[in-house]
Amino acid sequence: MVSRFGIKVFYGDCARLDLLEAAGIAEAKLLILAIDDVETSLKVVDVVKASFPQVAILARARDRTHAFDLMERGVTHIFRETFGSALDMGVQALSQLGFRAYAARRRGELFRQHDEQSLLELFSHVGEEARYRQEARRKVADIERILEEDEEDQGMATDQAWDGPPKRPLPS
Repeated sequence: MVSRFGIKVFYGDCARLDLLEAAGIAEAKLLILAIDDVETSLKVVDVVKASFPQVAILARARDRTHAFDLMERGVTHIFRETFGSALDMGVQALSQLGFRAYAARRRGELFRQHDEQSLLELFSHVGEEARYRQEARRKVADIERILEEDEEDQGMATDQAWDGPPKRPLPS
């Protein structure tokens, strides 16, 4: 389908060096890696890092384990597959429960920042199961405390600028 729009399409095993070279990886500044298969995505990272270390990689990760595997390989721009949609759903849930738009979005952003920082910190404990679990529990307690403290900030509770105009019935 994309070839109909004038975009070059290459078919084959994207972890093969010859296919990557035919696709122009040597001249590329950036590789966006959004492959469903975890093992194949890791193979692509290994090939690109070994042969074209100047190419930046933006990679989609299926889950935290995949994210850790990518981090282990030096990938720093990782987008967890379901994280964004789960976060958006959480913000919408807060709105549905009566939180003002700003407060809901703020809590979502606080959660995102905390979770991304936690991912980096927990990475250092991969392979140390007991320590990893202990740190993960501490991170959960931390975000609960952060969100509770944020809820106590009364300035957000009255900020209506994000909610738009009051909803009124349409004139008949």
